[in-house]
Amino acid sequence: PAAAVDVARESVTAAAAVAAQAPAIAQQPILEAASRAFLDGMHAGSWVAAGAARVGAVFAFMFLPARHVPAVDDQEAMAEAGATEAGAAEPDAGPVPDVAPEPA
Repeated sequence: PAAAVDVARESVTAAAAVAAQAPAIAQQPILEAASRAFLDGMHAGSWVAAGAARVGAVFAFMFLPARHVPAVDDQEAMAEAGATEAGAAEPDAGPVPDVAPEPA
């Protein structure tokens, strides 16, 4: 019946419910058709998502600014320059004790 076909087209679960009420000879084709339709939709949706991710990656590469990550040598040179500009480095106060405040 047309009503059963309309219900089966709504979701895979609805198609399984229609197949359960159908004659035994029609159950397997209904389930296979629902499964195939679901997988075809997932396949198409995956291609759309992959395309959107690719477009996003291209835009990010083209329009986002690059960041300079200083090399270890650059960091050491910057640290030395900062110490000479400030005159002398501050003395190390040592480790900070790990003490929780007492409850009030």
